[in-house]
Amino acid sequence: MTYIEISINSNSVRVHKFTENAYPRKYTDPSGSFQEDAAYSPKNVITINALLPLEEAVKFNSIYLQFLQKFTAGEDCKLTVTDATRAGLNEPGLTFFAWFEKPPEFFEEGRFIRISAVLREYNQATDDAYLNGAIALSFSGLSLSISQRFMEEKFPRYFIQETVPKIEYAILGATIVTGPPWRGKYIWSIAANLTPAERVALEGILTAYNAACYLRQDPRIAIADTTMGASLMAQGLISEFPKYSYNKESKDRIYKATFSLQEA
Repeated sequence: MTYIEISINSNSVRVHKFTENAYPRKYTDPSGSFQEDAAYSPKNVITINALLPLEEAVKFNSIYLQFLQKFTAGEDCKLTVTDATRAGLNEPGLTFFAWFEKPPEFFEEGRFIRISAVLREYNQATDDAYLNGAIALSFSGLSLSISQRFMEEKFPRYFIQETVPKIEYAILGATIVTGPPWRGKYIWSIAANLTPAERVALEGILTAYNAACYLRQDPRIAIADTTMGASLMAQGLISEFPKYSYNKESKDRIYKATFSLQEA
């Protein structure tokens, strides 16, 4: 019997009543995405569309809630996934660590619960950097290091390439390279939790930045980014000023800040 088993700690659930003919597991090459992660190995991605009895659906949801609790607390939240959907086709069952790419969805369908979920293989090179990396901003003697867990699953840094370089071949076989020989500029789209002190530090940088722009001085902010492993040093300008939201019921007085910078 083909199945996919997902477990965390001592809890596990096995899915085998799939509702689609396609294999759930695909091998995704991240170099085709807008994220600058082509230097890292591709990852397995599992898309689950299946029917589960109510009791198994409750187990599946419990595993997700445990994953979410550990993820939020900064603890080891890796899931152990065993994929035996291709067993027997010259490929044995595959076991690897994974994360939930997005929250699972549940729909009542007769005596069963139809679930839809996406899991992405855990990659130590990128995911550990995502959890432990930081973005440090400094300007005019002021600095701020955002090293807490970022609130979005994607990396804060990416770049936009309007025209991608291409290699073409002439009739006689000569290589013709078209497009710009340079990459696009980096964009940092940051959504993070800040303490009151960190918010004050960010506002201080912005005040000095605005004063430099008004006085026609150099407004470039120094950026040190280690969210993708190796440290990247760059200079940037504010492309979207911070917006804050505050949960009054929170005892920790944490602010959610969202803002963007573009490489100068």
